[in-house]
Amino acid sequence: MIRPYRRPLALLALLTILASGPAHASLAHASAAQPARRHAASCASGVAAPAVCDRALGVALTVPTGWSVTPPGHVPPGALAFWTVVPGRQDATLHLIVEPVGLVGYCGDAQAAVAVADALTAGTNSSRPILRDQNTVAGAPAVFLSGLPGAGPSVQIIVAHNGAVYHLIFPGTALQPDQRRALASLLFIPRVGPFPGVVDPGLTPALRACATVQTGCLSLADALGTDPLTLYADGAGFPASRAVTARLSWRGTPLPRQRPRYTFYTTYQTVRATSGGVLTVWRSVPVRATAFAAFTVRVVATDARMGTTLATVTRRFRNSGGTLTPAPVTTPT
Repeated sequence: MIRPYRRPLALLALLTILASGPAHASLAHASAAQPARRHAASCASGVAAPAVCDRALGVALTVPTGWSVTPPGHVPPGALAFWTVVPGRQDATLHLIVEPVGLVGYCGDAQAAVAVADALTAGTNSSRPILRDQNTVAGAPAVFLSGLPGAGPSVQIIVAHNGAVYHLIFPGTALQPDQRRALASLLFIPRVGPFPGVVDPGLTPALRACATVQTGCLSLADALGTDPLTLYADGAGFPASRAVTARLSWRGTPLPRQRPRYTFYTTYQTVRATSGGVLTVWRSVPVRATAFAAFTVRVVATDARMGTTLATVTRRFRNSGGTLTPAPVTTPT
């Protein structure tokens, strides 16, 4: 049985360390030698210097200005973390944790990422909605999660590459510019030696059941019409002839002096994928789209029988002089 998610163990451990008084002096001293040298050659082709390469994990990334690697002994074995320690201050800012989830031999990378994300969100009890987006990180399938309960607000990403599954934790309610740069620079490199010990063993059972997970790819087309607004989404890679429930959530920001009837709206549609795994969804929202400065649309497709998430897509539209201009949303905020 997969235990309900409580909080990231590495994040909890680090925050506990940072909150404890006696450790501050040693942390500040240990981290002084950690920042990568600004003019040193990169440790991996394709990753700009200053870079950090963890060949056991098989990841490399460019270290943003002011970040340093959290010293050994202050992070669970197998994890890679980055923080900023200000000399003379009794605190530190945590930026990123990369945890090993485990190796998978039962399914593909996309299925593994979805299975672990499902395990993280199963049984959670949060007053905030949990936002979820399927995307890619360094070309590998990934699931972005925000709003999960834990040791503090965070954006979490489950990514799988070449049979290895990782849990990336970015503290904060949304990715900050330096965190985005670090994520954009991340590259998977050949792993050397055994995969590090798993930080959170409660997630590994998901990898044994991941072969039952079906995934798909969903895209949201341009908004059609303005009164009422009609939204159209389609996708491929869904279970053949399977019934899929699509939840469409719309939220708009009215123009000045406009008082529309709705500023948010949710509607559902159950459709059946074709024998080739193609899915088509369209729904109308009872609003006049040109009364809004911008609006965001989110579509979540779930297996109607199993309840598992198959695909998600989020897109933002702006009103440019009466013309709706789409802009992709790639990460939850």
